[in-house]
Amino acid sequence: MNPCWGRRKLNSAELEAGSATIWAVGFICLLTALAVGIGLLNGIFVAKVRAQSGADFAALAAAQTHFFGGTNTPCSAAEKVALENQVSLVTCSLHTSEVRVEVNVKTLSNWEVKAHSRAGPALSKD
Repeated sequence: MNPCWGRRKLNSAELEAGSATIWAVGFICLLTALAVGIGLLNGIFVAKVRAQSGADFAALAAAQTHFFGGTNTPCSAAEKVALENQVSLVTCSLHTSEVRVEVNVKTLSNWEVKAHSRAGPALSKD
């Protein structure tokens, strides 16, 4: 018996039948990967902005306490302000003319974003 018996040649339209489904699935996968990537980058950007503003506020609180007095120590004031801004204070160092702080924030993808800030009294030109 001939194995090709009963078979016919397929034309080009029949050979490409179903290829649009494969292209559509590939395009949907590409769009999904792009959306996830944009979402991750957006989360990192938001975390960076939150970390920087938390570092700025913590440095200002520490400088206010260090140079102008207060009930707490400068670094404990920075720690309190950092926690209120949902960031973690990593370092706090006091210098003669400024206070330096470093904070970090964990993103949803469990990455750490760090930010640095420093603050001190304005220098007068008298």
